[in-house]
Amino acid sequence: MKSFLKNLFDLSFNNFVAIHIVRVTFILGCLVGVISAVYFGNELQSLPDYWTSALLVIGLPPILFIAFVAVLRVTLEMYVALVRIAENTTKLVEMKDSKEALPVMRDDQTE
Repeated sequence: MKSFLKNLFDLSFNNFVAIHIVRVTFILGCLVGVISAVYFGNELQSLPDYWTSALLVIGLPPILFIAFVAVLRVTLEMYVALVRIAENTTKLVEMKDSKEALPVMRDDQTE
């Protein structure tokens, strides 16, 4: 927890916290989706026609919830992929001039 808070308030932005935050964001997003689906289902019950409202209450809120969670998941996965690309690129740049680097990666290699 200490390192997370340290990384969160790191003004140099050398460490990425998005990977740690994305889990909580997804759980909160799912909760918002459930609350929205329940609210939307309750609002649909006020429709005048009984059969129309019954079909909408049974079918539409779960479909909207699944669509919302799918879009949220894909969006968060995209952010995670971008952060992982940035982390790996940072590691490659740091390794380039170090002794751990493969000879192929070094610029100073003579052929």
